[in-house]
Amino acid sequence: MPVTSSVDKPIKVPGCWELMGYDAPQYLNIRYPFPVDPPNIPDENPTGVYQRNFSLPKEWSDMRIILTFLGVSSAFDVFLGDHHIGGNKGSHLTAEFDLTPFLDSTNENLLKVVVYKWSDGAYLEDQDMWRFHGIFRDVNLTARPQNYLLDVHISADLDYKHNIGQFSAKFFTNQYAALPLKLSLCNPNGNLVFTRYQTSEKPCFEAISNVLP
Repeated sequence: MPVTSSVDKPIKVPGCWELMGYDAPQYLNIRYPFPVDPPNIPDENPTGVYQRNFSLPKEWSDMRIILTFLGVSSAFDVFLGDHHIGGNKGSHLTAEFDLTPFLDSTNENLLKVVVYKWSDGAYLEDQDMWRFHGIFRDVNLTARPQNYLLDVHISADLDYKHNIGQFSAKFFTNQYAALPLKLSLCNPNGNLVFTRYQTSEKPCFEAISNVLP
């Protein structure tokens, strides 16, 4: 991780550093902005180091603290104090990091984000566009319960022969813990179709009759 920098000034987040006086915007169509030699990237790779101190509210002391980046170009690493938390190379993909094990709940924490202009992931992002870099979308710090619902996969199908709708859902939690769930499905008019109580480790499947195709 860089320990010194040539510029130490406040910078707005979200924002692109080319529009704030650092480096220059670049527009390309089908050409790469660097010599094509995958997975290698140029030795001279402009890098931005973002840092700030933060403290946690007392009411967050028993929660899991999640740091979320909605967009960083083109790659970055996250450090909390002396700990490397993780990184990401998909510039337009959301990246989440659980800071909980590394936080000091009673004192200030130093967060550093090292952003690289190029990475080997940039070979997958050769679109017709302006090339901008930095933390260009929001960054969120949120408190969540120790066990929480992380994601839900929902699909719907139709048995056209019998006009029966087929609803299915799978649930994913942060620690593979079973959470109690209440599922309710309403039709477009807001009328209740079904309610079901279950735990998160079980998929849900419901057949719904008299569905309009």
